Amino acid sequence: MAEEIGLPAYPLHSAGTVSGIWDGRRDQVHFFELHLNRLPELQLDNREIVATRLVSPRDLRGFALTGPVVAYLDKKSGDYGR
Repeated sequence: MAEEIGLPAYPLHSAGTVSGIWDGRRDQVHFFELHLNRLPELQLDNREIVATRLVSPRDLRGFALTGPVVAYLDKKSGDYGR
């Protein structure tokens, strides 16, 4: 994350794993969470990454998300996908 968006090295916390069939194949995806006291200023290279933002899981409603991300959020909150 430091190379891609200029995010300093913060400790990541293992947040769980979801398994399922997405895009026609069985997959297992591991998730990690980043806990911050405040949002850092991000530095983009405007070539590979032209826009980004950090949001909390509750702020993701309305975003186009992948199947594994929806499964993770549903597992975490119990009702995200409903």
